[in-house]
Amino acid sequence: MEGGKWEDMNMDCLINIFSRLGLHELTLTVPFVCRSWYRTSLNPLCWRSLDFHELDLHHPIRKNEFARKFMGDNRFVCFSLIGFLQYVMNRSCRSAEKLVFPCHVFTLEDFIFVSEACPALKSLTVHELRGEKQKHFQNLIGKWKELRHLKMAPMPWNLEEILKEVSKHCEHFMGLEMSGWMGWEQVSAIVTLLPKIRQLHLSESLIFKEHLLSILGGCRELEVLDVKDCWVDVDDKVQEMAAHIKRFECSGVVKRFEYSGFVPEEDVDNSHIYGLYNSDGSGEDF
Repeated sequence: MEGGKWEDMNMDCLINIFSRLGLHELTLTVPFVCRSWYRTSLNPLCWRSLDFHELDLHHPIRKNEFARKFMGDNRFVCFSLIGFLQYVMNRSCRSAEKLVFPCHVFTLEDFIFVSEACPALKSLTVHELRGEKQKHFQNLIGKWKELRHLKMAPMPWNLEEILKEVSKHCEHFMGLEMSGWMGWEQVSAIVTLLPKIRQLHLSESLIFKEHLLSILGGCRELEVLDVKDCWVDVDDKVQEMAAHIKRFECSGVVKRFEYSGFVPEEDVDNSHIYGLYNSDGSGEDF
């Protein structure tokens, strides 16, 4: 059958397709198919979603298949993380709207460079935000005025300070995702600083029923609340208060404790749990 050629496809169609691809395809595959695809791949609209986490860049160069292929295809004699970071940011031309950033791979200076290069971010995921990067992160929030969604894995110790900056600078913010120990301090920060939040994902967290009720009572505009696989008692009262939420996800929740103290179930493996806390803040390490 006679048909059109891929290289003759309308550029707008190609951009629409390429914008859905990951960095692996945009850097190692698309530019080498034909001249038409190469020219299209230079359009910043193709680089609006940048997921560095998928490339698994923490491996040494000799074991990193992506780095070795990137050097070979582009005839580079060496590969550096900051060099690749600058390569991608040059392609995006400050138009990136979604960023997934593995903080443990890049330095604090790299992280600051990215914050300057991505002023239009709407969705940000940061992995392993620790040490000086975690402390400095709150100072970068003000650069992302259009930020709508933020995912932090694991939950940072300075959550309240980060949410203060989000509340102050991100007028259109609507979604937060994280997991960990949800005490009164964390719950209060969410309810006080983000009362109009619409999407809250807390799967695989430890949260008391009373804390969950506080969130339901304080964040009345929630449309999505995810507490899947959490250690929480989702009883009739919780279900009643969550009735107005369009998507309340609570599958796999486990009643692991009562508010008066931790009550483990015999059939649950606790070997991976550290620092399980009672309602008064005291705890016991396993």
